[in-house]
Amino acid sequence: MMDESALLQHYRSAVDRGSIFSKTDPKGVIIYVNDLFCDISGYSRDELVGKPHNIIRHPDMAGETFRKMWETIQKGEVWSGVIKNRKKDGSAYYVSTVIVPHVEEGEIVEYLSVRQDISESIRKDELIQFYTTDPLTNLPNRQRLRSDLLEQKEAVMLAFVDIKDFGRINDLYGEKVGDGVLQYVAERLKGLIYNGEAALYKFCGDKYAVMVPNPNHYEKYENLLRYSLLMEEDAYDDSLDLAYTVGIAYGGEEAFQKADIALKNAKSQRKDMLKYDISSQVEAEHVENMQRLKRFRHALQEGNIIPYFQPIVDAANGKVVKYEAIARLIDETGKVVTPLLFLDVAKESRLFGYFSRLMLQQIFHIASQNPVPISINVTYDDIADEEFVAYVVNRLETHKVPEIIFEILESEEVVDYAVIEHFIAAVRPFGCKIAIDDFGSGYSNFTRIIKLDSDYVKIDGSIIRRITHDPDARMATRIIVEMAKEKKIKTVAEFVYDEAVAEMAKKLGVDYLQGYCYGQPRPAEYYGLKS
Repeated sequence: MMDESALLQHYRSAVDRGSIFSKTDPKGVIIYVNDLFCDISGYSRDELVGKPHNIIRHPDMAGETFRKMWETIQKGEVWSGVIKNRKKDGSAYYVSTVIVPHVEEGEIVEYLSVRQDISESIRKDELIQFYTTDPLTNLPNRQRLRSDLLEQKEAVMLAFVDIKDFGRINDLYGEKVGDGVLQYVAERLKGLIYNGEAALYKFCGDKYAVMVPNPNHYEKYENLLRYSLLMEEDAYDDSLDLAYTVGIAYGGEEAFQKADIALKNAKSQRKDMLKYDISSQVEAEHVENMQRLKRFRHALQEGNIIPYFQPIVDAANGKVVKYEAIARLIDETGKVVTPLLFLDVAKESRLFGYFSRLMLQQIFHIASQNPVPISINVTYDDIADEEFVAYVVNRLETHKVPEIIFEILESEEVVDYAVIEHFIAAVRPFGCKIAIDDFGSGYSNFTRIIKLDSDYVKIDGSIIRRITHDPDARMATRIIVEMAKEKKIKTVAEFVYDEAVAEMAKKLGVDYLQGYCYGQPRPAEYYGLKS
């Protein structure tokens, strides 16, 4: 049986190996640190021992936290909490901390501190907060509403609220007044909600959403919006009259689209409030979709859906190092049409599989003639299709290509990450690389995504386009870059539309840049690629 002294030594050895461990004297002067403490802080043992523990204190930490901590441990009691520390190089890290006073004969002789590095978890939480919160009003945003709707087991009432003529307000009075109006309306809508009966959200622009989960409250909130919001006089700063448009729908996840349609119909019909009416809307959408599908089918038959290419440059030297292949439709008039205007109806048709194979065939032909890596976009539906995966493998076996990068879109469509892992395993033997596209546009599977065997993450354009003027966007980019570096994954900034955005992306440590600043999507010949 192990004696008490040996047991304590065994326990200390285990803590020393698995945790960040230190000891201080009663005044907080460091008398011992383990190797993990030195590794994470960046300080050597000689630089730490004999120094007060606040050598690693981060200026963001409130003094009140440490005051309460000292009050607790000086009483001989154990303190625990999360602390943000600063490394020798100035960067931050987070530790979950437990401080235990060592008491002998009623006197505290030293403090033992055991910590776990939780930086990655904190950064994920910060990203989730960023992605799900409107920075101006601190309300949950569109992404959060989407997630909340998915979690609802029963139908909800969903109302979209839009400020009338908000663009004119911004133009006439400036963005500062516009921001004030948005904050005022947020508080106004909060005042309509009682005891958590409804949830309020804020989208980009001037749109808000009110979600009412309980059917017993539907009529109440419809009346509150109709009579308290729409019919009462409302003025910002006692001088600027405000008016609103409301669209209401009922249902589950589909309520989002229905409420949006109701709001658009209310605007077009110049009504203050409209509920979703399925009959007229379905007919109009059906006609429009049939027309778009007809254009898509005709272009496909005529060979008028072709790959365009956009350069991706090395942030270190500005040289083009690869291209992304992007589908373009050439219509009957010769106009170049982006995928946004035809891919949704294409996916719902039987022609989508043929479209995907046709694009692959053209891209592989061009890639085989040019000594430069080419990125290809694939959807979750693509790689979930075994026939598509077999076709990809066949193309890789047939064509000798320098390097193919498959960009997999991070989206709500991803329901089984084993499908992605299977696809990656199928193409890796051919030297292919993997990029996660639109990284940061969603968050529900954030942890799972960073564990995929990927080579690149492409930071979503909705973040990158704001990094020159939005501190939260810069923070999100910095966190993604740091996490990617930890995983030895390269980062690509999308939507780099000018030099200012490019310089900021470089400053934040992004590896590659892509956007109109370096070139728009063009035919292969435009960039000197053989076709």
